[in-house]
Amino acid sequence: MGELMREAFREIAASPMRYVAELIQFAVLIGLIVWFGRGKVRKRLADRQGRIAAELAEAENAVHESARIRDEARALAERPPEEGPALLRRAAQEAVSQRDAEVARLEADAAEILAQAQRTVEREKERISRESASRLVQLTTETVRRYIDEMLTESERRTVTQQAILASLDELEHGAPSGKGAA
Repeated sequence: MGELMREAFREIAASPMRYVAELIQFAVLIGLIVWFGRGKVRKRLADRQGRIAAELAEAENAVHESARIRDEARALAERPPEEGPALLRRAAQEAVSQRDAEVARLEADAAEILAQAQRTVEREKERISRESASRLVQLTTETVRRYIDEMLTESERRTVTQQAILASLDELEHGAPSGKGAA
């Protein structure tokens, strides 16, 4: 070891400027490594710290849950053996009541859905009926118009139109019940 040190001192003494330049280069290299690595290292350390904190919190929760379960098991073990069937009966009764409540809720939901569907069907029937009646009136009017245009002369058309207008006016004056009209 002493020999190695003497050799290093001899090289430094032989060319001190070269040694100073290498020392400066080494310092700059270390400075650059620290400067560039600092951000990455900080981020990694912060991430690791967060993971460790989360794991510690999870472990703490597990310890508390374990203690709670242990206490509950101890309390159950300390109960008299006669209490077991009573607990089972109460649990069965509670299960039945919860099931009945859920069935009632589901039946009410189903009834509401059926009522809503029925209202929708009725609305659609009314809409289709109105559209069909409107279309029938249009088709009938168009057919009559074509028939009149093809079969009757101009004077016959005027006569038929006048008779239809007079019949409509007559019905309006005498208050014909709704649902009846001129054909």
